[in-house]
Parts: sequence; C-alpha cells; structure tokens
Amino acid sequence: SYSTVQNFIDASEFKVLKDSINECIKNYTESAGLANCFITHSWFNILENNGLVAPHIHERSVISGAFYVKTDKKSQITFANPLRGCKMMEIHEKQTEHSSKLIHVNIQLGMLILFPSYLEHSVNYNEDHERITISFNTEHEVV
Repeated sequence: SYSTVQNFIDASEFKVLKDSINECIKNYTESAGLANCFITHSWFNILENNGLVAPHIHERSVISGAFYVKTDKKSQITFANPLRGCKMMEIHEKQTEHSSKLIHVNIQLGMLILFPSYLEHSVNYNEDHERITISFNTEHEVV
C-alpha cells in the first residue's frame, strides 16, 4: 500500500516530523556542498508480511529519504554501489566497504535515512508484521 496524496507530509499533523526532516536535509546539503533542497513529493509505504521493495532509483530528485515508522528487527535497506560497472576489471582479494557491490543497512524504528536519489536501493522481504515507511524526494530550491 502507499499514499495517493502527492505531498501528504505538508499536513499540519506532520509539521514536527517535516521540520526535523528538513533540518536533516539542510545538514546533508551543507556537508555535501549542494544547494538547498526542499521536499517535492512524499508518500508512505505499508509492506505486509512477505512484502518487499524491488531495486529502483528516484528520477527527477536530488536527495531521497525514508523515515521508519514501524519495522521489525530483521529489516534492511540495501544500496548498490553506483561504481560497480566502472570497476569491473578490479580483482578484490577481500570484501571491504570500498569493494562491496552492495551495502546493507539495518533499519531501526524512528530511523531517518537520506541518500542521493541516483543510488539504486531495495528493501528485503518483510518477515514479520507490517513495515511502515514515510518516503520523500527533493529538488533544489530555485533562487
């Protein structure tokens, strides 16, 4: 399931959450040297038992994010290394964070994850009760 409202996070009941997310986006853009961004679209996902999110990117967005409202202890988001095609000739003698094709991040309740929208990501099968996520995309502010 997902929301059909284009930017439901603008509703007054989400003001505190949106303000907190915007502060994190501001910190992200400053540390990355990016121009300011604002939330353009937001939605929620409800994954039932055995639900998953297949690998995808967020086109027409700068920074994407996910806030975990409800999750189990086994949940992970997986990010694919965007350089894997460029590094196809490398031979790795051991797996490290620099040579890995995939990075798995354990999800925790109340966690906010921000990432560049071009970064391919997916979410593993939900093995427990429902998993609820508020997700969003951003664009640069036009000055």
